[in-house]
Order: sequence, then C-alpha cells, then structure tokens
Amino acid sequence: MALSAGTARVLTGGLPKIKEERMMPSFKSGLLRMQQLFGALEKHIRWVFILYVFLAVFITVEVFFRYFLRSPHDWFLEVAILGSVYCGFLGAGAVTLEKRHIAIDLFTRLLSPRVNYWLDILNNVGGIVASVMLAYYCWQHVSFLREIDARHESSLGMPYLLEPLGASMGLVLCLVYFLSNLIALMTSGESPKSEGGH
Repeated sequence: MALSAGTARVLTGGLPKIKEERMMPSFKSGLLRMQQLFGALEKHIRWVFILYVFLAVFITVEVFFRYFLRSPHDWFLEVAILGSVYCGFLGAGAVTLEKRHIAIDLFTRLLSPRVNYWLDILNNVGGIVASVMLAYYCWQHVSFLREIDARHESSLGMPYLLEPLGASMGLVLCLVYFLSNLIALMTSGESPKSEGGH
C-alpha cells in the first residue's frame, strides 16, 4: 500500500523542537520532561495506520462472508463502528501533531509572521479548551455507560463504553499535541513550520 508524503510524515515525523537557549534551568528541565512524554506518545500514535489497515481488511472480509458465503457475522457492525471511532479520533491526534487539520492558508499567507504567530497561539489555546471540554464530556459518558453496564446485543456483547473511551483517548492526544505546539511557540517565539500551513 503506497503512502502519501503527508501520511508518511505523520507516521515518521517528530514533534516541534523546543529551543533551549532562552529558558531558565528549572523551566527547561520541565519542558524536556514533557517532551519525553510527548515523544513516547508519538511512538504509539503510529498504530493509527495499522488500525486503518485492519479496518479496511476487516470490512473487505465481511463483505466476502456476507455476499459470497451468505454467512454474515452479527457482531460486524459493532466492531466496524468501534474501529472507525478509534481510527477517527486517534487520527485526529495524528493530524493535530502535524498541524494538517483543515486550514484556510490563503488568508494567513497575506499576514505578517508576527500576526500568524499570535493566530497560532490563539488556535492552540482554542484547541486545548475544546479538547478538554469534549474529553470531559466523553469521559462522563463512559462513566454513565459503565454504571448501567450497557452492552451491544450481538454475540460478542461488547460494552457501549468502548466508543466514547476511544473518543476520549483521541481527544487527550489532541490536547497533548496542542499543548506541545503551544509550548514550542511560546519558547521559540516563532510559528513551527508544517506542510499543512496555519
């Protein structure tokens, strides 16, 4: 399977590097520890690609069972939905890392670097606030579904809480990467470059 340049970069790329020379020693050590945490999470985000491949293969196999063997599985839909939720929200973390979310860079190209710098600050702060609010809502939903022990009615009987749990995980990753970008912006004084624009 051939990967586009952007996808390959998401799978192999790195977090924005924080300039060290303008930071006090204790602040610098704290940021370096945070970057180590971000780096560990970044290694795991590469599993998103494997999830997408699994989902594509799984759906193809189910199509074969359903239309050629006339023997569909009753649990297919719940597994497909669960896989789609994890792919979508973990993928959101991956595109947040590379700043490859939807952007209108025709407008920002006309602005000065300083204005773009402050727009990037505002964008990351807004992303942090939205990620926190949505992750909190999803976690409340997880707690409610766990309390009532809601389950799918198929032979697998998987708990419904797995879907909002996947959403929570993806939103926490978005939060981590928005925070990482914000730290990089505030310590370097310039907007980190990316293929996706601003």
